[in-house]
Amino acid sequence: MFTASSPSQLSSFYRTAACALVLCATGCILPISYTEGASPPLAGQYRRADGKPVAGERVAVSPEWKDSTCSRAAQRATTDSAGRFQLDRTTIRHRWVLVFPPFERFWNSYWVCAGTADSTLHPLYAGRGPLNRQAPLDSLSCLEWEWQGRTRSSCSGARVGRVGMRDVREPDHTVVDGGHWTDGNASGFFRVIRTLESTRVRGYRRPVEWPHAYVQWIDSSGVGSPNTVRQTVELELEPNVNSLSSIELRQQSGLWQAWLQGTRKQFWNAYARAELTFELGPPGKVARVRDR
Repeated sequence: MFTASSPSQLSSFYRTAACALVLCATGCILPISYTEGASPPLAGQYRRADGKPVAGERVAVSPEWKDSTCSRAAQRATTDSAGRFQLDRTTIRHRWVLVFPPFERFWNSYWVCAGTADSTLHPLYAGRGPLNRQAPLDSLSCLEWEWQGRTRSSCSGARVGRVGMRDVREPDHTVVDGGHWTDGNASGFFRVIRTLESTRVRGYRRPVEWPHAYVQWIDSSGVGSPNTVRQTVELELEPNVNSLSSIELRQQSGLWQAWLQGTRKQFWNAYARAELTFELGPPGKVARVRDR
C-alpha cells in the first residue's frame, strides 16, 4: 500500500498514475520485433524519349523513404541492352516499435534510383509497397527525357491502396503515349507526362512539391529511324491545382485531347475534384478546352 510522506510525493504519485491510465487507454509500446514488406519484386524497362533503351545504367532500390538517392540501397542491378532490369523484393525489420493499439497502415514507401554508377544515383521512382512480404511482381516503365536543358526521369508503376479488407494495386501512369498528329509530311504521336517538382507556391514559405504536366510531339515518320521529340510544351495548370492523379489521351470529335484529373485547393483546407482538358494540334499547338 502506498503511503505519502509529503504533499509533493502524493502529487507525484497521482501524476504517475494518471500517465499510466492514459497509456492504457490510448495504447502501449511493446518490445516486439517484426518484418514487413517494403518494395515488391520489380521488373522494369528504361528508355529514352526517342525510344532507344538506356543500356548499362545502374538501378537500385532503397526501402528507406528519406533515402531518395538510394545511398543505402538494399538491391542493385544494371540495365541490359534492351534497357530491362530486375530488382528483388526488399523488407524492413522493425524493433521495439510495435504500438498497441496499432496505427492503421497499409503500405511502406520506397525509392528506385538510377545513374551511370552507384555514386551518381538520382531519384527515378517513388513507390508504395504492400506490407505483405509475398507481394507479387510489379512492373515499371521508365522514361528519360529533357526539359530546358535538364535531363529528367519519369516512371509508371502501380499505386497501392485499400478496398475493404483487401490490398489493391492500380496502374499509376505518369507517362502516356498515344494519338496521332500530322504536320505537312511529318507525323507522329503525342506523349503526356505528369511530374511533381519543387515549386514556389503562394501561401507557402518554402518551395513545395507541386504538380506539373507536359506534352511532347513525337515524330515517328522516319521509317527505320529512331523517333525524335519534335517539341515539348508545359501545360498551364491553375495555381490552386495541387495534385494530379491520372492522365489520359482521348479523341473527341476527331480531335485529340490531353485529359488530366486531380484535386483543386479551395477556401482554407477544402479540396474539390479538378478536371482539365487540353486540345492538341500540330507541334506546339495547345488550347485549353475545359477546366472545372
